[in-house]
Amino acid sequence: MLSMVGRMDVNLFARLLGFIPAKNMTIGQLSRRSGINRKTVRRYINLIVHVQNSPRLELETVGMRVFVRREK
Repeated sequence: MLSMVGRMDVNLFARLLGFIPAKNMTIGQLSRRSGINRKTVRRYINLIVHVQNSPRLELETVGMRVFVRREK
């Protein structure tokens, strides 16, 4: 199970995604190139991999309620 403590900075997340190249790059190189702390880069990369390996979710709005479920 993936656990993250604290809040996620969406702008930082988007910036990190913009720096990920098509070729291999170490966490340290990615950290230096993006200017983001190495531990933060590692956590966000782990989160991205976890999300990519998870089932997709669907949102359904009924009136004022929003329901979340796994895709069929």
